[in-house]
Amino acid sequence: MVRVMLGVILAALISPMVSHAQEMPARKPGLWEMQMSSSMAEGHAVLRQCIDERTDSELQKKAMQGDLGGDNCKVDGRRVDSTHWEFQARCQRQGISIVSQTQIAGDLQSAYQMDSVTRLQPPLMPGMAEVKSQIHMRYLGQCPADIKPGDTFMNGRRIN
Repeated sequence: MVRVMLGVILAALISPMVSHAQEMPARKPGLWEMQMSSSMAEGHAVLRQCIDERTDSELQKKAMQGDLGGDNCKVDGRRVDSTHWEFQARCQRQGISIVSQTQIAGDLQSAYQMDSVTRLQPPLMPGMAEVKSQIHMRYLGQCPADIKPGDTFMNGRRIN
């Protein structure tokens, strides 16, 4: 159940970026660190991910599909200026209606932040009708020689 909950919420958070990737500049190839926090869990998770243009696109698509299959989302977005985007996604996944409002700020070359409020109907668990999430991403530099594009680490452990 937890895996499904995380998949549903992550899909809702990533939907706007994947659906509007053509409107956003590509992330700089190399090693990125993501610090994720959410109102559904205490603390934060830290992911490090090595990307190049191809793997970044593939990872975003894979995150959207996950174990949930397909994309049943309608996404409206707009570019506020050269470093700000706003999106609203309405999705239907596994009998759950998901409405997510997301703001992204930053240059996607060195650092950016994604703030999201996701409303779920019916709630996945009591008290979880709304989930607030924040992701801070920062570029760490070139990928080390022993890490290839697509490799992802969570809290120091390889997860792929």
